[in-house]
Amino acid sequence: MKTTIYNFKRFGLLILLFMTGLQFGYSQAIDADISLISVSPASGPYHYGQKITYNFRVTNNSNNALYDIDRVVLRDYLPAGLEFYQADNSLTWLDLGGGVLEASSNDYIPANGGTKDYSIVLTIVGNTGGYDAWKNKIELFQFFNANDELSLNDPDNHTNNDTDWVDYKFDIYDLALKSVTGNVYPDYGTNVTFDITVYNQGSMDATNIVVANYTLPGYTFDSANNPDWTFDAVTGNWKYTFNGPITPGSSQTKSIVLKLNPAQTQSDWANYAEIVSAEDGANNPMSDVDGTFDEDYSNDAGGKPGSAADDAIDGDGTGAIGGTDPATDEDNQDPGYARIFDLALTKTTDETTLVNYGDLFTFHFTIYNQGTVPVRDVLLKDYIPAGYQFNAADNAGLGWNMVGGVLENTLPFQIEPGNSTTVDLNLTMLDVVSDHTDYINYAEIAAANDQNQTALNDYDDSDSEMNSNSVSEREVLPGSAFDDDVWRTGENGYQDDFDPGIAYFLDLAVKQTVVTPGPYHAGDDIQFSIKMYNQGGITVRDVELVDYIPDGYEFSTTSFPEWVYDAVHSKAATTVSDVLTTGDSIEKFVYLKILPVDNKFDSYVNVVEVLSAKDFAFNPIADDIDSNMDEDNTNDAGGKYRSASDDSVLGNGSGNPGDTDALTDEDDSDPALPDVYDMAIKNVLLTSAPYQYGQDLTFEFTVYNQGNMTVTNPSIADYLPAGYDVVNAAGWTVAGNTMTYQFTGVTLAPGQSTSVQATLKTKMTNGGEKDWVQYAEVTGIQDTNGGDRSGWDLDSDLGSNSPQELSVELGSADDDAIWVKGPYLNEDEDDHDPAGIELFDLALRKIINSIYYPFEYGDVIPFKLTVYNQGSIEAKNIKITDKIECGYEFVLANNPGWVENALTNTVEYTITQSLAPGASMDVTLNLVVNQCVEPGDSWNNQAEISYAEDFEGNDMSDDDFDSTYDTDFTNDPGGTPDTAEDDMITGDGKNGPGNGYDEEEDDHDVARMHVFDLALKKNLMDNDPHYGDTLTFNITIFNQGNDDATNVDIKDYEPEGFVFDPTLNPGWSGNIYTGLNYTYNGTILAKDSATVELKLVMVGTDGGDSHWLNYAEISDADNATNPNFIYLDPDSTPNSNTATEQSVKPGDPDDDNIYAIDKGGKEDDHDPAGVWVYDLALKKEIVTPGPYFHGDTVEFKVTVFNQGNKLAREIQVVDFNP
Repeated sequence: MKTTIYNFKRFGLLILLFMTGLQFGYSQAIDADISLISVSPASGPYHYGQKITYNFRVTNNSNNALYDIDRVVLRDYLPAGLEFYQADNSLTWLDLGGGVLEASSNDYIPANGGTKDYSIVLTIVGNTGGYDAWKNKIELFQFFNANDELSLNDPDNHTNNDTDWVDYKFDIYDLALKSVTGNVYPDYGTNVTFDITVYNQGSMDATNIVVANYTLPGYTFDSANNPDWTFDAVTGNWKYTFNGPITPGSSQTKSIVLKLNPAQTQSDWANYAEIVSAEDGANNPMSDVDGTFDEDYSNDAGGKPGSAADDAIDGDGTGAIGGTDPATDEDNQDPGYARIFDLALTKTTDETTLVNYGDLFTFHFTIYNQGTVPVRDVLLKDYIPAGYQFNAADNAGLGWNMVGGVLENTLPFQIEPGNSTTVDLNLTMLDVVSDHTDYINYAEIAAANDQNQTALNDYDDSDSEMNSNSVSEREVLPGSAFDDDVWRTGENGYQDDFDPGIAYFLDLAVKQTVVTPGPYHAGDDIQFSIKMYNQGGITVRDVELVDYIPDGYEFSTTSFPEWVYDAVHSKAATTVSDVLTTGDSIEKFVYLKILPVDNKFDSYVNVVEVLSAKDFAFNPIADDIDSNMDEDNTNDAGGKYRSASDDSVLGNGSGNPGDTDALTDEDDSDPALPDVYDMAIKNVLLTSAPYQYGQDLTFEFTVYNQGNMTVTNPSIADYLPAGYDVVNAAGWTVAGNTMTYQFTGVTLAPGQSTSVQATLKTKMTNGGEKDWVQYAEVTGIQDTNGGDRSGWDLDSDLGSNSPQELSVELGSADDDAIWVKGPYLNEDEDDHDPAGIELFDLALRKIINSIYYPFEYGDVIPFKLTVYNQGSIEAKNIKITDKIECGYEFVLANNPGWVENALTNTVEYTITQSLAPGASMDVTLNLVVNQCVEPGDSWNNQAEISYAEDFEGNDMSDDDFDSTYDTDFTNDPGGTPDTAEDDMITGDGKNGPGNGYDEEEDDHDVARMHVFDLALKKNLMDNDPHYGDTLTFNITIFNQGNDDATNVDIKDYEPEGFVFDPTLNPGWSGNIYTGLNYTYNGTILAKDSATVELKLVMVGTDGGDSHWLNYAEISDADNATNPNFIYLDPDSTPNSNTATEQSVKPGDPDDDNIYAIDKGGKEDDHDPAGVWVYDLALKKEIVTPGPYFHGDTVEFKVTVFNQGNKLAREIQVVDFNP
């Protein structure tokens, strides 16, 4: 269907006809259209500032010449992304406002298809974005003929159809970013939040926008505060992705939280964020129209932090990198810039001329604006110390005023971020007696305004508190690491708006102390601390120190190589290369080996002095304000050890050497003295010689204080040897072999001494080199406060009683020596001293070992002779003389080393080896034991020491303490065998018994061989015995040994020819079968005898060889002298009754032989007695059996019987024939 509108103006009537399916053959219609011919450039990429030409055509489609067009009116509806510049266009366009342009052109356009081409040139510009932000619309707004507006009759004019206007849209991809923070004046270390907003300023949806945050040194990223941000390990940046979509004209924001750090340039607080990449709605990677997506914040135009370009999102990206023009800023990157208020202050002085007391000098104050905001009206305060004086006349025009003892100055101008300004203050240096703090002058920023003259709070400064003047701030010293440090951030309270200053003067002081705690012993390394103080206003270095080493020390290699030793002058020097600022101190150590010295109580005073110094630039400086630096330890004021001037570092050097006033001490020199304790003792025997056992000896003990400290209540011990007993020791405490004494209440200053005595009694011992040498020792001391200092002795170990100390001999160089230097120098300890006597005392003991019992005559018996050195002196060439008595035989071959003297019946042996005190030596003498039938002391063997020498070869025969050496065996008291004197070696043959010892001369001894030898003899007392007679037998027991016998058992072997009648034999028992037994209960003394009687009835028998031979034997016995000895006869076997013994007949040579020594043979403890019986008998018997007839021969058998015990021969038988 076609609709045609006719305009009948002249009739004022509008007729609208609706015709369907009707085709006019002729019609009149007004119709003009506009169409777009081209756009140039026809395609992108586009950029801001680019010129876009729109070419369009107006066509007159009217079909009547009445409707030729003579003029057209065009309108262009500009979108936000396009701008019109008339200069770019030949056609004049008028700005109707609201983005509407209108142009009128008197152009003839005939009907029936006439055309006219036009163009408009527009410039692409950025905007906030939108889908149609770059959609341009051109309209044929009106067209006229010569008389009328034809467009009023154009049926499609102003109907928004596509014939009377045209539009063209192209897409722009444009993202922008802004990073801002709302934190105002944050403190360092606090969190700052940056809001990063991404704007879609294009016409397309944006997705997957990756933003990188470049965290510069001014901030620290903490992932715990930013869980949505991820770290890119390749680039080192933190990233966040806006997934989108962000529609055109809209934005999205993401926050990042960073900790604010101090920074030395304002640019370090620019927190740059940048779009790294992005995609469109179809996830296609896109490029930005006015920027470059990358990850490099240093290549982006504009963006200078704090400038107009900061936070700009409308820039076209054409400016200079870091520029300030927002129009040319690259807006896909932006720095977040915290608003930081941070002022700092330095206070300095000229370091060209040394300042002395009374001089005027200048302090320079420099104020720095380290923040990101301008400040003005800064108020300075100067806390002037006692060491300086302010004069207003010296500071005219400088703005300083004294307000309540504090100097104030307000600076009436503005200081831009990163800028600084300086103001001076002139002061006069005063001479005050104080420490260096009276010359340290502190100043601080007390107040400030912002650029709008609004007062800033004291706490607004990011790292300081204005007007605080805190204790911590005053800990910062001139020249220290924090002095003039404008980048302090308030750590430890050290704020950079507060700074010290000091006049330029030199003042060095030293304090020397002993570091190594006591006790000190000779040879110990003692560490001395040398603390050097820079009390002046000059930074120094290469300070040379010298140590004057006294003779109580030697330089320790532990100090090398830091210290160099000059052995010629006994000095050590070191150079302190460290840099020391005002108030700085440095501690150096020197090690000295402490030595014992003789009677010099100040030999341990070690003095150290400053020798020279240099300033920081290595220039020598020598004018110390209160000291004279030199190498002379005798010209320094004060410095008296253990006085107020010792360790003083505040003296002005005006005193005299050795003064005790700390205020006048020369403080570049100082002594140090360790607490040296050194005790000695002298132990002296007051009693004069000669000496003997049991004698009282008096000793005196003197204690000396050789140290440099006063001691109290010294205590000593006397170690008693075996050779003494305590007799008189008033005040002493005796426990075991030690007696102790404390000098209670006694105070000994250095060099003083005190004494005490004790009396001891000599006594005999087993011998020993030191048995009569008692050692005394200092065992304890106390200081004046009662503190124990027993372990502090320099050259001795109190109470040690060591083997080395005990090795000191009487009369040696170390005896009574109180200045010996102890083990470190291989000398004795002088706290320990001997006193006593030396004595020569030998003793002899001679024994026979019981293992040699039983023995037989003829055996070789070894005698052990032991010589004992019971004295304290070594002995040698000891001669022993032995007398050979009855019962022994000396065989030279059995006794090598022995020499026989046949004339005196003695033998001698010489011990040539040395015999030490307390030692003993054995010598063996082998003697053959024989039977001794002589009366008297048989088998007694005497030996005696007959000669001896001491270790020097002196004859000591008359010098033995308790004996006299000779070869006279009759003049030695004691020594009776088998008595208490036998084997005694503790007798005193010279002085006993008056001294409490037995009068037994112990260089002599007797060994007695115990011989238990019994023999038996049996005799018939009847001369003409007959059968039926009672015969008497006497049995005699002989004691042939030297021990008494008792309980001697006799056994009698009764033969058949006798009958035992108990009634006739009291004490006897037994029978013919078991034998007859008798015990002799009496004691048979040595060399004596006893007889026992036995009565037997003689009877006849059939005869036999021994029927009337009666044997008796000793079967057992007891030793009355030595009951423990078992009866073991040396030449007989009791109760043996051997055939050999029974072979002895009465009257034989061995009958009644009591000296037989045929053991196992015809022994002398077995003997026969009896009757020789001659008794024959005859028996006649008829052999021939009967009957008998006369004439028969009858045989008779005649048997002769020998019924005696004698042999019968040539027996004649007489037969009486009837």
